[in-house]
Amino acid sequence: MPVAAQEIRRDDFVKPQSDVTLVQDPNAPISFRPPESWLFVEGQRWGDHETTLWFEDANSNLKFAFYYQYPLNPKTGGEPVAALRRAIDAKVKQWRGKALATTGCARGAFEPWKWLVIPR
Repeated sequence: MPVAAQEIRRDDFVKPQSDVTLVQDPNAPISFRPPESWLFVEGQRWGDHETTLWFEDANSNLKFAFYYQYPLNPKTGGEPVAALRRAIDAKVKQWRGKALATTGCARGAFEPWKWLVIPR
């Protein structure tokens, strides 16, 4: 059941290490080491187990978001990497349509970066 957005506490997700910063979701098997210049700005949990984390590049001041849903809903059978890619592509298509409808962005101007995080 979808829920209203809830703010994420930075300290729950960002785990400084001796040489890098680790971003680790305490409730999902998702973790990654962002590039050194990326700063965690904020995050929200929302919808049906959906999470969006916003980052800012300290060098360029560009802002970007990292989205994931865990567990995937609806549940998918078969190969998990293929299921994750289909889910990412579906979300990109949804966002691209919203960007075109709400901001008038030219097609092709919205090219999201993709990370495929595979739990081990």
